[in-house]
Amino acid sequence: MKPWQYVAIGGVIVLLCLCVLLVNAVAGIFKPSTPTLTFAPLPSHTVAPQITVLVYSPTPAPVTFTPVPTRVPPTLTIEPTQVPKPISSATTTPLPTATRTVTPTPTQIPTDTPANTVLDVNKKWRQQSLEMLVQNARFSNVTCESLFEFDLSLENTEPGELVISWKGDEITVADDTGKLYDVFYQPTPRDPADCTKYKPIKEMSKTALAGKENYKIGIAVRGALPDSVKEFNVMIGKIGTRVQNAKWKIPVPR
Repeated sequence: MKPWQYVAIGGVIVLLCLCVLLVNAVAGIFKPSTPTLTFAPLPSHTVAPQITVLVYSPTPAPVTFTPVPTRVPPTLTIEPTQVPKPISSATTTPLPTATRTVTPTPTQIPTDTPANTVLDVNKKWRQQSLEMLVQNARFSNVTCESLFEFDLSLENTEPGELVISWKGDEITVADDTGKLYDVFYQPTPRDPADCTKYKPIKEMSKTALAGKENYKIGIAVRGALPDSVKEFNVMIGKIGTRVQNAKWKIPVPR
C-alpha cells in the first residue's frame, strides 16, 4: 500500500471513534425515560382518539400529536323500489249510465154516466162512445113565444161512424111537478127571426153519426110558467141501445 492510503485509513478510524464518543455523550445527557401516554376519551361520534406523547428533552415540553381521523364510509340508504302497477292490455268498457225512464201518465178514459143520473146544465153525459150536452139555457131574450131555450148536442167520440137511430120523441121536458111542455127544435145555427124553422121535436130523426161528428140542435120550450115551478127536467129516454135515461135539470131564475 502506498503511504497516503495508510493516512486515509487512519483518518477514517479516528473519525469513527469521535462519532462513537459523541453518541455516548448525547445518550448520557438525554437518558430516555418511560413516556406517559394520555388518551382522551373518545366521543361517540369520533373514530380516532387524540394521543399526547411526552418526550424528554433538555427543555422538556409536551408534544401533541393529532392523529388523522379514520374516515368512516357513509351509510348507504336503499330506497324501496316502487313496483309499477301492471297495465292491463284489456280495454276497459265504461259502465252504462243509468237512464231515467219516464213512464207517461195513461190517459184516463171517461167512464159511462150511470142511467137516471141528473146532471147540471153544461155537464156532459157519457155513454158508449157518445157524449151529450145541454147548454146555453136562457129564460130571457127568447123568440117565437118560447118559455125558455137551450142547445142540445150529441157527439161521436170514435173515429168511425156510429149508428144511433135517435128519434125526437125520446126527448121530453117537464117541470118539477111532472107537467110536460111542448118542445120544438131547429138545427143550429138557429135563425131566431124565422119561427117557421122550428119543428115539433117528434119530427127530429138522426140515424147515424160520422166519425167525430158533433150534431147540434136548438130547443125551444113553449107554454105558461106556473109561479110554483122552480126547475125543469130535460130527459132523453134512449138513443138506440147506447143511451138510457139521460137527465139534466134547468133551474128557473126568479
